[in-house]
Amino acid sequence: MMRKAGAMLLTALSLLLTACGEPLPVFRETAVPPPESVSAAAGSTDKAVVLPNGPLPQSAYVPPSPPPRFYAEITHTLTPRDDYGRIWPYVGGYVVQWWMAGDLIGLCDGEGRIVCDPVFNLAEIIEKDGKRLYKLTENRVDAEGKDTSKITLCKLDGSGVREYEGVAYEFPGSEYFNGSTLRWRPDFAYAHISVCENGRWGVIDYEGNELLPCKYNNPVCFSDGLAAVLSDDGETYRYIDIKGSSVLGPYKTPSPQQLNQLPFPISDPLIADVKNQTLQRYYGLFFSDGLARFFENGKYGVIDREGGVVVPAQYDFITAFYEGTAEILSGSSYDNFKYGLINASGRVLCGPEDVWLTHQTDGTVLLESPGGHVVLDPETGDKSPWNSKDPASTPSYSQGSSGVVIYWDDGKQSFPYAANVAFLDNGNMALSSRLAETWYIADRSGAMLAGPFDGRVEDFRNGYIYVSAGMSDLNDGTDNTYHTLYNRDGNRVLPEVYREIIPFEGRYLVRQDACAGLLDEQGNWVIKTPIYDYLND
Repeated sequence: MMRKAGAMLLTALSLLLTACGEPLPVFRETAVPPPESVSAAAGSTDKAVVLPNGPLPQSAYVPPSPPPRFYAEITHTLTPRDDYGRIWPYVGGYVVQWWMAGDLIGLCDGEGRIVCDPVFNLAEIIEKDGKRLYKLTENRVDAEGKDTSKITLCKLDGSGVREYEGVAYEFPGSEYFNGSTLRWRPDFAYAHISVCENGRWGVIDYEGNELLPCKYNNPVCFSDGLAAVLSDDGETYRYIDIKGSSVLGPYKTPSPQQLNQLPFPISDPLIADVKNQTLQRYYGLFFSDGLARFFENGKYGVIDREGGVVVPAQYDFITAFYEGTAEILSGSSYDNFKYGLINASGRVLCGPEDVWLTHQTDGTVLLESPGGHVVLDPETGDKSPWNSKDPASTPSYSQGSSGVVIYWDDGKQSFPYAANVAFLDNGNMALSSRLAETWYIADRSGAMLAGPFDGRVEDFRNGYIYVSAGMSDLNDGTDNTYHTLYNRDGNRVLPEVYREIIPFEGRYLVRQDACAGLLDEQGNWVIKTPIYDYLND
């Protein structure tokens, strides 16, 4: 039989039945105790109550107190109000279904009162020029397996709530051509947010105000004051301004073969609506540094914001411009591609040749080729010998039975008694010991700066060292590792260990075996909700 029925399963069923078009079941924040055990345990000690951490002591069963609610009624959607104050995401459950698994996120006010029950799969903040919106993703599929996911946008105080089918606000930096991935420029946020309703796209600002109605065939991504929009047949595109007036074009749309259509995952920060196939033709057509590529007779060239041709259509592919340069590519397949670099005037700085190009932090470009490495100054086109790699780059390493070997710019370094390593953003390292479940922080010379500490280093991300601190006895089909956080100096950040830790705006969304919620900056519970596992006995 099933045991420990509680908030997580009801929420999971809520999502699944929503996808199937059935009514939502009532979501209860109070714990639902195990069948046939509660009545006996509540008044006697004849039967033990089985909970995630094992049998309770022989005493009366006392269910956990539910957190307070902002509303008396159950809330499956975020209701906009102007008196919440700042609202915060919290973990309220964990769902495992055939098509997804992960935390379920709800929203609470600053005092931990529930504003919205945990129905979202992801909570993040969209930000530009100091203006910020919550982006709350709810993954759904219908009975046929079709993606019916929704994205809610609202201000951080829960006002201006609006639900969309898709949202596009950021270019992820990577571009694709016939099996080759080119990452010439870093991620960047578009000037406005493009949103999708009823299969059509429009534009809002970073405060949620509508700038253009949802009437376009593709995400309308503004950069340098212009955005490309597709024709109804998808064969051409033109550039419009923020008033919706046509400014440039039409231009021929690159064919799917030219852009090598790729399936984009739902988690892609640019593409929330993977059903829109025309988006794949449009991918990457935007202005950057006042320049954009165009497609003509099977080749790519470059135009400026007035439509003047800066570079005739003569290359097999051209990336978006970044800091006055763009990468060019020639060849018909990954096996015979050659790469080069042009500047904003169309001058060829190098190639196309058998070379790989990488931006360095000092503004130069590293050219890596089978014949050796050289450094290119993109302003002058001058080349100079390469003496060392970018000093800000992360070194490579190997780990195995012989320990950890780190390959620095000027040589290698061995740590025979280390099991793994994580590189910190201040130049130091966190190393786990092979001899014991301990770890320490060392500088580049290998000198210990802090530690040893209990546990094993897993990763360094979000500015924190993630450390495994044992394993849970609860086998619920999810990662059963306990985690805790340390800062880069070796100071422990949180007072306890957790199955899941998600840093968020100085606070932490967390999940343990039997409870989850939100911690404040000091690691104290803002909201704590009960969670029970679901295993076949």
